[in-house]
Amino acid sequence: MVKPIVGLGYRLNPLRLFYIFFLFISLFTFSLVSQSESKEIPKPINPKNQWGYIVSSSLQKFSPDYLESISKSYEILCINGLELNGKGQLRYTSQFTDKISKSGLKSKDVTRATIYPMIIVSSIRDGIELLNSDKSKRKATELILEFLQEQGFKGVHLDIEYLPTEYDLKLVDFLNELKSALSEKKIKLTFAVFPQIDFPANTSKLHNVEKLVSAVDEVVLMSYDYHNKKTEAGCVTSLEWTKKNLTHLLKFFKPEQVWLGIPAYGYEWVLDSKKVNIISSRDGQYYEKKWDGTRESSGCLKILREEKKKTSMIFLADEETRNKMKEIADEFKIRGTAIWRLGLEEKEE
Repeated sequence: MVKPIVGLGYRLNPLRLFYIFFLFISLFTFSLVSQSESKEIPKPINPKNQWGYIVSSSLQKFSPDYLESISKSYEILCINGLELNGKGQLRYTSQFTDKISKSGLKSKDVTRATIYPMIIVSSIRDGIELLNSDKSKRKATELILEFLQEQGFKGVHLDIEYLPTEYDLKLVDFLNELKSALSEKKIKLTFAVFPQIDFPANTSKLHNVEKLVSAVDEVVLMSYDYHNKKTEAGCVTSLEWTKKNLTHLLKFFKPEQVWLGIPAYGYEWVLDSKKVNIISSRDGQYYEKKWDGTRESSGCLKILREEKKKTSMIFLADEETRNKMKEIADEFKIRGTAIWRLGLEEKEE
C-alpha cells in the first residue's frame, strides 16, 4: 500500500506528485517547442501605419498573390497615373480607373488597403501655368473632387516638384482651396514634401512647410535621394539626416500628420565612368550574396562590385535600412512609414 506523504500542513499522495511533475515537464517542453517555432514562423504584418507607393504601370506585372499580399499588408496604397495640365484638366482618369479595376485592388473589403490616387503636374510649364491662373486652379479643384467622389476614394496624394521656388505661396494657395473643397466631403488631402535640411534649396524651398501645415491634412517626408545620380557616391538616405528633417518638420506639423518616406532602392556608381544606375533593394540581394558588403553609419549597405570589365560602388537601402528608419518613425511617434516603392523591395512580384 502506498503511504501518503505528510508534512507542511497538507497530505500529498506520491502518485499525484508524480502526475504533477509529469505535467510540469510536458508543459515546459511544449513551451520550448512553441518558442522555437515562433522564431521560425514570421508574425503577420500589421498593416496599421504602413503606406506603399505603386507605379500604376507595374500593376499588370504584379502576380495575383503579390497584389493580395500588399492589399492586406498596407494601410494605404498610393498609386500614380493622374496628371494636371496648365488648364486645370485632370488627365488619364479612364486609364487609371481601368488599371485599378483590372488589378483587383479596389474592394469594399475592410481588411484591404485604402487606395489614394497620386496626382502630379504634367510638366514644369504646366505647373507654372496652373498656379498662375485662378480659373485653372478652380477647374482643377472641381475635377479632382468630382473624380474622387465618382470613384469613392477617401483620400488623394499630390506630388508637385521642381517648380521655381518663388511659386511656394501660390502652391499653398492652390492646396488651401483644394483642401477646403475636399474637407467638406470628408476626403483627405496628403502631400509629398522634400527634406528641408541639407538638401538643395532650389528644390526643397518650393515646399514651404510653415505655410503648408494649414493647406494639407498629412505629409510624406521624402527622406531619400540624399545622394543621387547628380552627386558623389553615397547612401540614398541617412539615418541622422532623417532625424534632423523630422525634427524640423515637427516644428510645424503634429506627429500624427507625418509619414516618413523610406527607400527600397539605392544607386551604383561605375568607377572611371559617369554612369550611375538605380539598384532595387530586391536586386541588391543578389549583389550582397556575390560580393561582401559593409553596413555604413548612414544605414545603407556598401558593396564593391568587381567584375572583369567593370568595377562599381553600390550603396543600397535594403530591408535593414528600412527597419532602422521604421525605428526612427516609432521614436518620433509619427503617423507611419511610406515605402517608395512597392515592387522594388525584397519580395517577388
